[in-house]
Amino acid sequence: MTNKRLILDPPEPLGQYLGCGQRPTTLNKEELDRRMEHIRPLYHTKGYKDNSSRPGGAERAESEANLRDTSVNSGKESNFDVKSIRYDVESFFESCCERYLELTRKSEQDINPRKGFLFPGIDDHQLREEDWEKEGDLASISAKVLMKALYGARACRWDLLHSINTLAREVTKWNNNCDIRLHKLMCYIRATLKHSLESFCGDPPELLKSIVY
Repeated sequence: MTNKRLILDPPEPLGQYLGCGQRPTTLNKEELDRRMEHIRPLYHTKGYKDNSSRPGGAERAESEANLRDTSVNSGKESNFDVKSIRYDVESFFESCCERYLELTRKSEQDINPRKGFLFPGIDDHQLREEDWEKEGDLASISAKVLMKALYGARACRWDLLHSINTLAREVTKWNNNCDIRLHKLMCYIRATLKHSLESFCGDPPELLKSIVY
């Protein structure tokens, strides 16, 4: 449509762009069912308001069947693969870890914990009360580490946003507990370099419903 009015360059192939890798991939029906398991119930419980247009009759029955089975082709003995795009920032966060080690003069072993962390943050009750009043050793370099990591987190590592933003609020009043939290954050990043974000859409346009806006 736009090519009729605008002269556009041909689309560039997917690849590395501004630190974020974009790679095509596919998802099979079993993987889609696993990922959609907790999303499908929201379609009916929170997806429609009372004053919005609800599908009715045959359209609603077809929609519910597709919600249960992921695709229109389910049950027809066909190979069902959905095209997906994986947004990968492994190399970018690898450089974040290297920057942290460079600025803190720590070794590679310091952020390679023997046991992996499940979360990037630490609860207040796990920290010592007296350390809230002591200035942290990393006060002068904290912004350099956090702002670099924030770029990648905003792109596709949303699990890091809360921990990074919590520490960013403390940059002008950095304390010893912030040192501990920053170190835990970098250990978590190091242990989860393979984490990525994927986007996919497996249904035909006529079955799509807007449930967010």
